[in-house]
Amino acid sequence: MDAIWKQLSQEISDGIRQAGRSVVAVDGRGGHTSAGIVWKPDIILSAAHTIRHDGPVEIIPESGTIVRGRVTGRASGAGIALVKLDRQIEGPP
Repeated sequence: MDAIWKQLSQEISDGIRQAGRSVVAVDGRGGHTSAGIVWKPDIILSAAHTIRHDGPVEIIPESGTIVRGRVTGRASGAGIALVKLDRQIEGPP
C-alpha cells in the first residue's frame, strides 16, 4: 500500500511541475506582475485587469529571460487579455 501512495504522490508532483512550466509572469503595470498562461509559444493569456495599457508588456517565462510583447486583444466580458510576444518562448503551451 505504501508503494501506491508514493507512486501517486510522484505522479501528482510530475503533473504539477509540467503545468507550472506553462505559467509565466506578466508585467503590464510597471513592476506589478501577475500570472499568465502560455497558450502558444508566442501567445500569452492573462487577466485583462492586470494589464493597464495596450502598450508594451514584459513576460518572464521559466527561463527568467524577459520577452517583450503587446496586448493584441481583450475580451472584457470574460476578463481576458491576449498578449502577442515579439519572439517565441520555450515551454509547453
